[in-house]
Amino acid sequence: MSTKQTESGSLPPCAICHAKVAIYRCPRCHTCTCSLTCSRAHKVSKTNNEIVCNGKRDRTQFCSLKGFTDSQLASDYHFLEDVLKVSERSNRLYQGIVTGVSS
Repeated sequence: MSTKQTESGSLPPCAICHAKVAIYRCPRCHTCTCSLTCSRAHKVSKTNNEIVCNGKRDRTQFCSLKGFTDSQLASDYHFLEDVLKVSERSNRLYQGIVTGVSS
């Protein structure tokens, strides 16, 4: 058995078309898909064509210490920087409203 057959045998099938091996995983819902077409299809509800999954990882989701990696640390750090930036911006806006000075 070749290495390629071994690798494809351990990968799950596509959750949408079930025809090919899934090589992509949605960061939000962890749905395994094989192509861009299937990835887009998993995000839209079949009944009323509304968006079900936006494909973005939930940055506030709990992560156990065992699953905590360097990339998770970097993501958390950038998230906290974004929160600080928004907080400072709103504080400047509030101060500008109170003092009557537009920024």
